[in-house]
Amino acid sequence: MRQTQCDMMRKSKIMEVVHRELKDRATRKSNEFRQIQSSMMRKKEKMEAVHGELKIVEKKKQYRLIKEYVQEIMIAANEKLRKEIASEYINKIIKMAKEKLQKEFENNSKATSSKLKPDQGQQETQEKSKNFKFEGRMKDKDYDYDETFVPRKLFLFNVDSFMDSPQSDVPNEIVSINTLCSSMRSLQDNHDFVTEKARFAEKNGQAHKPTKEAVFVTALYDIGRENWTHFKRSFDEYLSYFRNVLRLNVKMIIYSDESVQKVVLDERKNLHHKTQSYSLPFTDLEYYRFRQHIEHVLVSPEFRDSNEMLNYPEAFSSKYLILMNNKVSFLSDAVRKNPFNSTHFFWIDAGYGHGDDLTKWKNFQPRVLLSKRNKITYIVLNDPALYKDIKDLHKVQIVPAFNGEFFGGDAGAILKYEKLYKKTFRKLLTENIVDDDQNVAFHCYKENPNLFENVCGCWSDAFKLFS
Repeated sequence: MRQTQCDMMRKSKIMEVVHRELKDRATRKSNEFRQIQSSMMRKKEKMEAVHGELKIVEKKKQYRLIKEYVQEIMIAANEKLRKEIASEYINKIIKMAKEKLQKEFENNSKATSSKLKPDQGQQETQEKSKNFKFEGRMKDKDYDYDETFVPRKLFLFNVDSFMDSPQSDVPNEIVSINTLCSSMRSLQDNHDFVTEKARFAEKNGQAHKPTKEAVFVTALYDIGRENWTHFKRSFDEYLSYFRNVLRLNVKMIIYSDESVQKVVLDERKNLHHKTQSYSLPFTDLEYYRFRQHIEHVLVSPEFRDSNEMLNYPEAFSSKYLILMNNKVSFLSDAVRKNPFNSTHFFWIDAGYGHGDDLTKWKNFQPRVLLSKRNKITYIVLNDPALYKDIKDLHKVQIVPAFNGEFFGGDAGAILKYEKLYKKTFRKLLTENIVDDDQNVAFHCYKENPNLFENVCGCWSDAFKLFS
């Protein structure tokens, strides 16, 4: 009996120990579960916070794009209103000019015919009518007719692209009144091109004709190309190409960062009177603000799917895309600054010719293009019509239609092209498409073919074609 009781007591103690251990184990498990649950809650909160931040960033992007579109609409509306006002003002000037010229012609005719014989008076009147100037004064030398005539008085009113049109006298023929009227009306369709220097000159009676000499615009930045896997090239090699371009005896506007400025000053020291160099950090380029959006497109499945161009810089380097698409912005900035008071501006790649000897073309001037107005000239490598039916052109490995090494035109056309280029680039960006300037130029051409004048040629053909 006692033995049985002892056994039962031992079993009871063992059970208590086992029960205590099970209870402790359950407590530990419960604590571990709470810790895991707490950790998961913290991760969930972090994920929600990140998701919220992403939503805010996306809303900011949408807001920024909407703001830019609204600004474009407002600019277009202001432009339209300004042109309507300009049109009304010009029509008044035309009317006044016609009345003044007609009245003065009649007065001179009467005064002369009263002193001379009928035949002699008529002959003398016709002779004097050839010597009329816009302000009613006489001119002795023969008039060299210029269809782009614009009276000096128009400069008092800020008519677009006044500096594109030389000042001259009224043509010999009495019918020049109609020519004058049509020339003045044509100003309504031009674009903003009146520099501060020109305003100051006119204010002080020192206005002068813009030069019929081209200005070349170029830029060079180190975008780390020597670290690429494909299309690798050292920056020193680019500098050697750039030196060839800098030795051209032409008016040149150059954009670069501080590291390249020394090379520019060294190579252009004997051409400083034909050189304007601007130091501009890469992060201050206009298209740099699209960097995040460009990088997002480059890694997106929609862009990479079935893309034959993934090993090409326009499909993997955001810096390359920023620099290439900034060409038109460089050109338009040069037009607005216009340090040489010029009418025509042309982009030329810093590495143009890729090391070819350009000594033969040292004094090159694209004289063929200096008479063209309201046109952007490109060298086309293939007929653009062949590309219009190609789906997803940015994914196809094919020679581009447009050659972006050299292009340009008169100031008004460049400012118009700048607006079209920005609009096209943004539109492509919203469609998850990024590409270099050559294919964006093709899309611009599809949008407005009348703005372009295309010339068939090959790479580095500009000097041969346009001199």
